[in-house]
Amino acid sequence: MSAGRPRRFRLEKVPPKEWGYLAGLRTALEAGGENLSEAFLAGISGDCFRFFFSTEALHEGAFVCSENPLRVACSRLGYDYSYTYDQPAGESLERAKDALAAGGIPLVGFWSNKPDPPTDWDLLTGYDDEKDLLTVRSCSEEDNSYTREEFLDRWVEECVTLEAPGDGPGYASRVLFVLQGQNGRQDLREIYLESLRRASRMLHTEWIEYSGVRFHSGFAAYEALADSLSEEIPADYSAYSPRKIDKLLKLYRSKLKAYHEADSEQELQKALQELSRVELFKYGEWNCFPLGLLARSRKAAFDFLSKAAKQFGGQDNFVISDAAAHYYVACDLLGKLRWVHPSNSECWSPREVRLDSDDPQLRAKALKNLASERKKASELVAEILAQEQRALELLESVAGA
Repeated sequence: MSAGRPRRFRLEKVPPKEWGYLAGLRTALEAGGENLSEAFLAGISGDCFRFFFSTEALHEGAFVCSENPLRVACSRLGYDYSYTYDQPAGESLERAKDALAAGGIPLVGFWSNKPDPPTDWDLLTGYDDEKDLLTVRSCSEEDNSYTREEFLDRWVEECVTLEAPGDGPGYASRVLFVLQGQNGRQDLREIYLESLRRASRMLHTEWIEYSGVRFHSGFAAYEALADSLSEEIPADYSAYSPRKIDKLLKLYRSKLKAYHEADSEQELQKALQELSRVELFKYGEWNCFPLGLLARSRKAAFDFLSKAAKQFGGQDNFVISDAAAHYYVACDLLGKLRWVHPSNSECWSPREVRLDSDDPQLRAKALKNLASERKKASELVAEILAQEQRALELLESVAGA
């Protein structure tokens, strides 16, 4: 224990937390006295304009970052922070407790429901050295208590770091992000302008390589997605015998079981990649959390731009409001896409007619409609791209490229 650190400490009045790294940052900021919306944080960090896609790794695009959104958001807001990972477990835990006692608010890559996914960015809210206990705020309104051993077991060994390529590894152990004090802040209008310029850079970037996989980025990601959905399917699965389909479904579900039983982030990512390669079912894998999170991010973009317009007067107000309207349309189209794009996911997709349905009649219908639904989905993706391109043209007329 560091000299002078109290033997016990508890952060008071911690608000409820939702899932996600920006939700973790929002909760940390509110616990420190600043109430900002998650949509605002998504906008100033660029997260609501992020989109990466690769047919090699259908799920992983949801975790790819060209700039670390936690670092960017804190910098824009004028907050100091520290970020460490891949450090010895004991040292990292002592550093987190020291930071908490000194007024910082630590975020840790944590697996609160181990062994069930997902992992998340949770708040370390307290410790008691005499009882050897730590308290963590996960997706709940109350803290959970863990022994030191339980805490270290759940402090993820292979967590997504959010680091940009070249700035750090894609995955690391014991990630620890500490929100510290504020040292000044830019004018709010300038924060919005810089955010719009960041959006322009992100959406015009065509590709990046992340953890050994080449991902299409921004507008190019939409084009790649539309192209992949337009590709002819090499087999008529509706003509397959029920026995053959059941065999493929059994293989898919074995891979899904491996995902749910994975005991490390590395195994989780391996299982996700294997799910993306199972014959037939690979065509429904993207209509899972990748599409769900994309829809969520564009809703945040609409909210962010609607608020941004109020910071500007005259013509700029109308232009940014018009851009927000295009994102509103994009959100509506993404909602339709979740109903049209083939899916295997009961959890993330609203569809009842799914490739993995237990009902043979529903499954047969999904197989029969597979090619036509992919064509419709491709057309919807092209419409979404057109809306976002027009929105960005408007935003660039205000903020510059």
